Amino acid sequence: MVFWFIILFASFGLFAPANITSVTAIFLCSLGVGTAISMMTELQTPFQGLIRVSSAPLVHALGVISQ
Repeated sequence: MVFWFIILFASFGLFAPANITSVTAIFLCSLGVGTAISMMTELQTPFQGLIRVSSAPLVHALGVISQ
């Protein structure tokens, strides 16, 4: 999938006229896609990484359910 995005944005860069607007648009779009991919991989491991989710509410809920 990442390879497909690389080819897609490279082809946009090849066929677009080289002015500041098109270069900025391609850069911002590729930055957005890269951020989305990194967020998807980050959300696969919620208890480690940059964004961490606390396990305390889950532990508390399990304690209430087990009573």
